[in-house]
Amino acid sequence: MTQQLAEKFTYKRTFITEDTLTIAAGQSTSTIFDCGGVQLRGLLFPSNWTACDITLNPLKEPNGSAYFLSDVNGNLFVATTAAGQWLPILPYLTDAIPYFQIVCNVPQVSAVIVDTALEPIYQGVHG
Repeated sequence: MTQQLAEKFTYKRTFITEDTLTIAAGQSTSTIFDCGGVQLRGLLFPSNWTACDITLNPLKEPNGSAYFLSDVNGNLFVATTAAGQWLPILPYLTDAIPYFQIVCNVPQVSAVIVDTALEPIYQGVHG
């Protein structure tokens, strides 16, 4: 019985990787991503990605003003990215973000599609 109970409450990690962000050729800002029901855990940059530094800009509403994402010490989140890179995102940075977009410090040479690694938000005990 104890074994069955332990298995029932075992945490199972599930990632969703079918949602994407796009950046048009010559642009440096992505489409707005709706995090409804999921938390961002990683970004996967395609082979045609132009290497750059990125920031993640959270938004309260899909058409609202963008904010700057920083850690608890006030340091701006900036990540150096490259083609073919998987960029893990620390949970405490993005858990409360309803919408976000990627902003590059240089324009993308060609149109790109960035894959996301997302974790569903679970509420309560599931078994």
